[in-house]
Amino acid sequence: IIKILLNNLKMEARLFVELLSNIGVVQVHTNGEIISVTNSDKFKSDIGNQITITYNGQSEIYKLPFEVILNEDVTKNLKVNNKTLRCKYIINRLVKPDMDDLITKRDSCSKSQLTKVLKNDDNGFLTVNCFNCIVELFRIDKNFPRMLELPDENWREMMDLWHCHKPDIKKDNPKNISLDQIFSNKILPKYDNLLIGDSYYLINTNLFTKDLKITNSKVHCYNCDKLLGSVYNVNDEHTTCKILKQKVVITNSNSKIDIKYEIYDYLTLTILKSIKNFGSRFFTVKSKKQANSGQVLLIWCFDYGLSIGINDVKLDNRLKIMYQNLDENDTNDKQNLQDLEHKHNFEEIILEDEDLEQLGAFEMVINYIEKINKSVVFDKSANIKESWKLSYI
Repeated sequence: IIKILLNNLKMEARLFVELLSNIGVVQVHTNGEIISVTNSDKFKSDIGNQITITYNGQSEIYKLPFEVILNEDVTKNLKVNNKTLRCKYIINRLVKPDMDDLITKRDSCSKSQLTKVLKNDDNGFLTVNCFNCIVELFRIDKNFPRMLELPDENWREMMDLWHCHKPDIKKDNPKNISLDQIFSNKILPKYDNLLIGDSYYLINTNLFTKDLKITNSKVHCYNCDKLLGSVYNVNDEHTTCKILKQKVVITNSNSKIDIKYEIYDYLTLTILKSIKNFGSRFFTVKSKKQANSGQVLLIWCFDYGLSIGINDVKLDNRLKIMYQNLDENDTNDKQNLQDLEHKHNFEEIILEDEDLEQLGAFEMVINYIEKINKSVVFDKSANIKESWKLSYI
């Protein structure tokens, strides 16, 4: 998606389309002038599916990502404002997607998504490859004993909310044991199991196609030496590795399907789970690698499950956000952040990046959000007081 957006930014004429599903409206924005909305099918005169835009004297035709109703309102709107257009969506109103269903759809590497791809594969296996050199690391096939999803990474916090009276466990001595101590043991995969976490896989070394390189508890690709993750647990029988999802690419047996997990997917899923479990809409995003830098990405998520179009690209199940890039070492930024935290329930998201040689996860998220902002914003009215900026993730 990033590559496509970069190409879009190089084009002169730009088009952004948003589906307001709750009211059955399609909103169109462009940096050029909208000339007409028409239908490529001559037998459907009341439905529009393409739009003509002029920019610097040149005409460009785009296919609309959503079909709209062509009526008098569309004609009137064209005469009023040639840069924006409001149309009625052909399907009218849509029900907002279920949160659990939305979380599953946004996680391309979840157990359910992998099982679905595996079931539809002709040869019945998927290969998990190094993201850098695409060499095979291990396989998932229909004979794979078990794939299991790990609990949400915030399960301790959720359990703390659910318990009015915290349970205590007493041993022979009268000392009470805290919940943290009770659940401090690591969840480990059995010898031939694969455990799937929010942003990583837990897998034992016996299942790798070829032994990976392990140095100072870091796990590297045996072919190109790129970092893949870390050692999670060691015992007498085998070593368990934590392989980061963003460090691998999953393909089907014919290499026709690429399943990739980006750092922005992790951010999106974390936000969705926080909205579901805690009702939070404000988030501070920080980098573990740059803990003392003071850089903070402030996110206000005010809608989810949206579908948008950027030029010829359609993106479904997006979050609509406003954001600010702040510096906690700056007095004004720090005060503004503290004022907001007094008024709203905040959740903190820490982005981990174990590969210090690569562009950090925090920088990647910032770049992605900024690219989307430049693709969908054509005037200052889309921002709030020039401090909050609009984007989608």
